[in-house]
Amino acid sequence: MTQLIREAVCGTVKEDLSQHHLTRYTASELIARTQIARSTFYQYFDGGLRDVFLSTIQQDILRPIMHEEMAWEQAVDFVLDYVRHNQTFVDNLYELGSGPAKICWLRQALVEAIWPQYRARLADQQILRCWHQLNLLCGALVSELQCWTCSGHQEDWHQVRTRLLSFEVAIDR
Repeated sequence: MTQLIREAVCGTVKEDLSQHHLTRYTASELIARTQIARSTFYQYFDGGLRDVFLSTIQQDILRPIMHEEMAWEQAVDFVLDYVRHNQTFVDNLYELGSGPAKICWLRQALVEAIWPQYRARLADQQILRCWHQLNLLCGALVSELQCWTCSGHQEDWHQVRTRLLSFEVAIDR
């Protein structure tokens, strides 16, 4: 039951934020749309909308990366493709829920999701170096997503991808 409620709430927020650009969205609006009690909503999302946004990112982006055991390049393609196909939703998430703490959380969550596959490509004595590289790469990915989102997705996603993958080559030296 817990997972069903979480998925229903995340699905509703994604549906609501995907329709058009919003400057305001409240927990009350989400609660009314999902038709659950306010106490139930806060039982599952005690941080309110912030927790719903984070859960949606986990469900839509991080879990598939971990489940499919994506390497860095695959994860970049997956994230860019997700953003490309969900521009309004991502724009609203960024606008309504952005902030330095959330950006740091996303970078760290991406590192943790990609780490098992990234680590597998290097020898054990290079683990610390590998960890730092992946942190830099995920930081670059999040920065590129911020720039791409703030520019209204004007740049072609292939250019963003090329820049990210060339950055990996540069720091791998």
